Amino acid sequence: MNLELIFPIFMIFCAALGCVIAYVLGESILLGASLGLFVGFSPLFILGIAYYFMQMWRHDRPDCVCGECKSGDYHFIDSQSNINERIYFFKCPHCGREYRWHGNRFEVSTPEGLKPHMKISRWGRWVKDLPDKRT
Repeated sequence: MNLELIFPIFMIFCAALGCVIAYVLGESILLGASLGLFVGFSPLFILGIAYYFMQMWRHDRPDCVCGECKSGDYHFIDSQSNINERIYFFKCPHCGREYRWHGNRFEVSTPEGLKPHMKISRWGRWVKDLPDKRT
């Protein structure tokens, strides 16, 4: 069973339960149904707030070296996968730099090869990836 099927059933159940509770308490069935729908939508509201704060803590991708391109501005180029990990390739629309994201590292492609740009720290935020600190 998937969420696309469960959530509408959950909403109908919440509205029906709200109607029953309102009927037992002698209140308006419309009030009960609206309170039931409010309870049914509250998980989506809570997940939306949690997602917002997670995005404030760490964006999906770090800012570009040029400073013009933000997390959502990158153009997706390609992805590769092997047994252990997926590798994603992005391009900055402003300066044209290409990036490679694999694991928790975001690397910039230069004529000399890949150079470290940013990595995800143990606290889950993007930090500078220094070449001498790589493991």
